[in-house]
Amino acid sequence: MNPRELNLISALAVFLTAALPTTVGTIAFRAQPILQSLIVGEVGQLPSLTGFYFNHFTGALIGLLILGLLVTWIAFKAHRQNSAEPAERISKVLVALCFSSLLSILFLSLLILATALPVYAKLTER
Repeated sequence: MNPRELNLISALAVFLTAALPTTVGTIAFRAQPILQSLIVGEVGQLPSLTGFYFNHFTGALIGLLILGLLVTWIAFKAHRQNSAEPAERISKVLVALCFSSLLSILFLSLLILATALPVYAKLTER
């Protein structure tokens, strides 16, 4: 792989590192009012995960975006590192990308579980 291709790949990885948490945060932010309308009036019957998630939604979203910014900064710093060997530089950027992906998947899974549990409870009510 020539240096130009390596630079292009690492720049794309830095972009994805920034884009993944931002996209997940945007999805969660846009979906929250709709999801809250599903659980209105169910305060005593909500699972603890749902109550915890929706009561601390702003903190969780800010935490996601701060961690996303931190990981993006680490990836950008590794991308701009000229003294490192190319394989070492790309491995640092890819590790940051994997951490960003894992962070995004965990946050989105929490959103899905916190929403699905009350809906499942309503569907299984007799």
